[in-house]
Amino acid sequence: MASGSALQGDTLCGLVAVPLPTDSRQSGWLMLFRAEQHETRLWAGKPEDTPMVRQGRLIMTPRRSFAQWQEEVKGLSLAYSDGLTGAWNRYRMELAIDAEINAADRYGSPCTLLLFDVDHFKLFNDTHGHEAGDRVLIELCKTIQASLRISDTLGRWGGEEFLVLASHSDQQSGLQLAERLRQGVEAMDLG
Repeated sequence: MASGSALQGDTLCGLVAVPLPTDSRQSGWLMLFRAEQHETRLWAGKPEDTPMVRQGRLIMTPRRSFAQWQEEVKGLSLAYSDGLTGAWNRYRMELAIDAEINAADRYGSPCTLLLFDVDHFKLFNDTHGHEAGDRVLIELCKTIQASLRISDTLGRWGGEEFLVLASHSDQQSGLQLAERLRQGVEAMDLG
């Protein structure tokens, strides 16, 4: 393993290994390591299920208390944002969508989910190169991010596909947001 001062003392728990065709007699590998990511999650309601006997019957009643408790998550190598654009990645967006749907079900709070992609992006990449395509995606995200509220979330779903998750946004607000984003993207200067 190659040594690096950035990894000294860190626990490694993520690895991507790619074989390199260095020459026919000897194989080589490109190995990318990721340090362990520690995360503290705050929860309400203890998850322990304490059995109780009431009127001669055994009753299981978890989460009787809504006191806050925390959980230390270790041993994971998590990435929540897209390395190119800085937008949330698909994994993080799936978590956010689940949370928003749960809030909508529980509290009746509307939300909007917009899915969009860049038209003819493969042709653009083939014509101008992937570096130019990367610059377009970066500028696209900057433009969209500038039009969002602090409570809205931009995520990269894959390739040139993106999502915007808008909390507390009904159908009419969602349509207005989509049009505002469309106008902002249309006005982008990529020259």
